Amino acid sequence: MAKRNLKLIILVSGFLLIAVTILGVEFSSQPRFCYNCHEMGMVYEAWQTGFHQDISCLKCHAEPGIDGLIRTKAKGLREVYVHFTNPQIEPKAEADTWEFSQRCLACHDIKGKGGPHNEKHFAMEFTCVSCHKGIGHDPDKNDKLPSRDICQKCHG
Repeated sequence: MAKRNLKLIILVSGFLLIAVTILGVEFSSQPRFCYNCHEMGMVYEAWQTGFHQDISCLKCHAEPGIDGLIRTKAKGLREVYVHFTNPQIEPKAEADTWEFSQRCLACHDIKGKGGPHNEKHFAMEFTCVSCHKGIGHDPDKNDKLPSRDICQKCHG
């Protein structure tokens, strides 16, 4: 009888753990969750009024695949920990800019568009955010076109 109760306790605990994990992932995947940190206030507000307002944060900020989602959530947990244990340090979402370009290109087709989207820029290891820096998060730069200042850094 005790062995049967132990199995039942383990089974119910396992289901509860899975349910809590799924609910936690779902809850923490909502853009409003990102807004809960004071560091993210301006970022969230700029996103709400920008071109990408209908795109979830994870579409651009999560690594692809289930393993990528797990890594992204682990990084997020670290940032939440830093937020509550040392609020003087402002955690920043880590991003490999080349990976970000791959995520941009998942939705934005630039083939054959010419202009700055040419082989020469990509050969120089430019990324989308090299020119479109702050596209989703900077309220002063929340438009499609980079400023002339960016082009003039090289073409001055």
